[in-house]
Amino acid sequence: MLSDEERATLERSAQRSVLLICDNYGTHKGPVIKTWLRRHPWLHMHFIPTCSSRINQVER
Repeated sequence: MLSDEERATLERSAQRSVLLICDNYGTHKGPVIKTWLRRHPWLHMHFIPTCSSRINQVER
């Protein structure tokens, strides 16, 4: 039996998806974040390459 919160989470995940783009800093990949992301399946984290600041002309 699902709780109301779990049911609402499943309904939200079926309706939408959110893409989070982050740098490769270690705090974005820690166990607390991974646990939080498991409870929010509609959120998807993607990480930029570590060399991207050298590629970006604005940051030179």
